[in-house]
Amino acid sequence: MKTRKVILSVGLLGFTAVFGGIWAFAAEADGCVGCHGDPGLKVKSKKLHDYFQSWKGSVHEKAKLGCADCHGGDATASEKAAAHAGILPPSDEKSRLHYRQVPETCGSCHQSVYDQFVKSKHYKKLRKEGTAPNCVTCHGSMNSRTDEKEILAASCRSCHNKETGNRPEIVTQAEKIIERLSYAEGYRKWAKFYYKSIGKSEKLDTIDPLYENILTGWHSFDFRQVDWDSRKLLFEVKTLFEALSAERSKNETEKSGE
Repeated sequence: MKTRKVILSVGLLGFTAVFGGIWAFAAEADGCVGCHGDPGLKVKSKKLHDYFQSWKGSVHEKAKLGCADCHGGDATASEKAAAHAGILPPSDEKSRLHYRQVPETCGSCHQSVYDQFVKSKHYKKLRKEGTAPNCVTCHGSMNSRTDEKEILAASCRSCHNKETGNRPEIVTQAEKIIERLSYAEGYRKWAKFYYKSIGKSEKLDTIDPLYENILTGWHSFDFRQVDWDSRKLLFEVKTLFEALSAERSKNETEKSGE
């Protein structure tokens, strides 16, 4: 019994040493994590605690983007005043997180998406009046939303509906495009799996860029163009899928005849 207790104690000490060391290393590498990741912050400031939890495990953390990348400040500083130096509240128009400045902040990483968004009516109204949607409106902040149906329900419909009279047909139009892209993605995934398995991945050289360009071009909110591009994509990927189906059928027939 004593032996089991000793083993358990040693195991717990080892667990604490390893994971405590990892946390200490993370805190040392990013001073923000050291304070904002403190479990005690949940009592002191639940809002800041929740922000940290949203960031933890998010696509931004996985991309090794820390607080300072968006908020500014000095993540290497251990003192609060030094760490927060230069950080402005989001209400300040000079802040990187001010409502009007968010596209530029996000665009520092997502350049191709930003290039499309600046063409949109949303962006122009945002710069002029400060009331139009920005990146956060649809995608959230740290743990970004990318599910199209969720975004349509949570964001697009809040402005584009019968009550507001603000072009409610846009949501229906967007839903049709998303449905078309969903079909195209199904064909694309199967084609990619098949051609990769036989060493002919180049068959998708024209399909993949077209698909990615549609996802990026969506942010211009020029749905006439996106609608046309999505129809073209579906036609091309469906044609490719039918070709590979015929190719597989032919190969199976030849094998069975051997």
